[in-house]
Amino acid sequence: MPPGSALPLHALEQYHSVSYYSTVNTPTAALLLAALLKLNQCKSKDDPAPVHQLPPATQTGGNTFGCLLNGQQWTPSGNNGRPNLQVTYDPDYSHGALQIKAYRYAGPERSILQAITIGAAAVNAPGVYSFSLEGPNGIYYSDYGRAAGCIYYGGQTLSYRTGKMTITRFDSGVVAGTFTFQLSQPGCDTIKVTQGRFDARF
Repeated sequence: MPPGSALPLHALEQYHSVSYYSTVNTPTAALLLAALLKLNQCKSKDDPAPVHQLPPATQTGGNTFGCLLNGQQWTPSGNNGRPNLQVTYDPDYSHGALQIKAYRYAGPERSILQAITIGAAAVNAPGVYSFSLEGPNGIYYSDYGRAAGCIYYGGQTLSYRTGKMTITRFDSGVVAGTFTFQLSQPGCDTIKVTQGRFDARF
């Protein structure tokens, strides 16, 4: 081929393919692959999936609460003078009113207050309690990370609310169960909560 002539495209591709693989020593490649696999295993152990960072779903009155909020681990943390997990029950109000409140401080400096509140009526035994825009049961979320904050409470501001709470134990002053919900409000991110669990005394 004359000097300065360009290789045809198919010849150029063949040249790069042969030159690359001919320079990689097979034992070296195997060692490199093994090192990468080991690094990935170490990373998996040091950085577990968000769902594995949640407390287990128990029924012992262990005072635990957690969920995945938009796929990320959410558990109570911080202290503003009140417990970051509170459960109250009034058997004489609404045929048995249960309320679960949890909050945490998020953000780089743990300065952003976020809170979840679950409320249900006619609670006196294990069962499934549904959430909607209407009805006696409600679930609420607040996030003060924005200038105006996003308060997913209800009324005219909340455009969508659905979900359910399943109580798996309700006796001897212990309430435990699971929950999932989704909330939407104009001007705020949609909140999708999965893998929710709680286990507390009241």
